[in-house]
Amino acid sequence: HVSLAADIATTYLELRTLPSGIQDFVPLGDTHAIGRFLARYRDQNLYFGPATRRTPGDGSLPNCADLWVVWADMDFKTLPESQARTRLADFPLPASIIIFSGGGLHPYWLLLTPIDVQRETDRIYSVLRRLARHLGADLSAAEPARILRVPGSWNHKYDPPRRVTIERLERN
Repeated sequence: HVSLAADIATTYLELRTLPSGIQDFVPLGDTHAIGRFLARYRDQNLYFGPATRRTPGDGSLPNCADLWVVWADMDFKTLPESQARTRLADFPLPASIIIFSGGGLHPYWLLLTPIDVQRETDRIYSVLRRLARHLGADLSAAEPARILRVPGSWNHKYDPPRRVTIERLERN
């Protein structure tokens, strides 16, 4: 059995900009490298992969390592904000984290133990898709290799750009 510290030391956080597609893979926990990337590309749309990556350079599903959260991508273009917030409030498990993406909500539920993406791919897809359907969220975002907006960054799809903010942060 490998220790949790060793697992963290050997996995990577994927950071990406869009539309330029610049990627970086930083060792999980390297807050200085994360901060440098975010500062360097602050004028672009910034994203991260919730699933850790096994090796740098590849953000695809076969390179996903562990999943520490499950999420939904609730877009206000397809689900009005009031409906999205009501569905989330009525959901029986309160979200651990809620991010306002500038055009919707990204609720996250922290997991007590990480899930191995390669061993549990079907189960992860199933949970993410059921969660998305129940909340009226985007089904295309219900997959383990997804990238989502970085809190504290800006959503440049709008003029003026909108801040991506943390609305809730609980360790439930």
